[in-house]
Amino acid sequence: MELVLKNKLSEVQRAADIFEEFGEENGIAIKDIFQINLVLDELVSNVINYGYPKEEGREIFLKYEKNDDGTLKIEIRDFGVPFNILEMKEVDVSLGIEERAIGGLGIHLVKNIMDDIEYERKDGQNILILKKELAL
Repeated sequence: MELVLKNKLSEVQRAADIFEEFGEENGIAIKDIFQINLVLDELVSNVINYGYPKEEGREIFLKYEKNDDGTLKIEIRDFGVPFNILEMKEVDVSLGIEERAIGGLGIHLVKNIMDDIEYERKDGQNILILKKELAL
């Protein structure tokens, strides 16, 4: 399944709705659908808010693929500002909210939900590949 999103925050909900439908059609457990939608919310929102900070009309490309081995592969591509989430410093979640630096919790969530994350900058695009082993 492939999807093209506009650079608008309202598209985050559309992506969630479409993934939920994809998940139901492909027998993905509700827990996995919920977790993947958290990941998509974080990553798509980040592209919209930071990848295209002042540019309307730019697009975000999503591709979902459920493999026969029980894994889900998601590809997110955009032409926004280069951003590799793998280079983000880990958040110290042992600190209290008031002691912790602002930001980074969403990326921490993504890294903990997904089983594998790859990033590449190619032809002016951020290409993020996410993989998750699905519940049976």
